[in-house]
Amino acid sequence: MACHANGYVGTPTDCFACHEDDYRGTTDPDHELLAFPTDCTVCHSTSGWDGADFTQHDTLYFPIYSGRHAGRWSQWRLPHPAGNFGSFSCFLCHSSGDTDPRHTGVPGYAYDSNLCYQCHPQGEAGGR
Repeated sequence: MACHANGYVGTPTDCFACHEDDYRGTTDPDHELLAFPTDCTVCHSTSGWDGADFTQHDTLYFPIYSGRHAGRWSQWRLPHPAGNFGSFSCFLCHSSGDTDPRHTGVPGYAYDSNLCYQCHPQGEAGGR
């Protein structure tokens, strides 16, 4: 509030100009290591810095804020256990004992997260 007591009048409109140290010092998740964009507004808003949301995830990658998977996890590490946003796993929640019987007779089925995503890009039962 020391910087924004009078709103944003006279402050740069590029958040990173003032918040570069915050960006570089954030470790959960590590913004710099994971090459997050330096446009803070992608995840943060001016009404609250904490509790950032990357709602674009739903349209760009996989629906985590909407649909059947909304509210299923509270930390980004759960579907990205390697600490890398380039990899993901469906298996924290979906065991082979649960999925194998549901895919009897599905050509090319294998218990593999990348294959799951190919047939279930929106996380819906029944596939594409």
